[in-house]
Amino acid sequence: MKIYNNVRMLETDLNRRYFTKYGQHLNISGKELISVKFTVVTKEFFNRKRLSPICQQWKNSVSEGLKSRLSKTEVRVVHPEVT
Repeated sequence: MKIYNNVRMLETDLNRRYFTKYGQHLNISGKELISVKFTVVTKEFFNRKRLSPICQQWKNSVSEGLKSRLSKTEVRVVHPEVT
């Protein structure tokens, strides 16, 4: 998880009083506590400063983009459907 910056662990140290009497599912108090913790983690995630992506200008057409990539000495045939 350390290599991914969009993953967070939700630490829950719930004791017996947050579960149903059989201990298998969360009761109302447990669900509320988990939702509060989840809200805090989610808000922290969305309030982080993000880097803006690198933007490049659009080419007018596919063939113009291909022409700009080719060197003057290189000759290529462009498929008719592309132009």
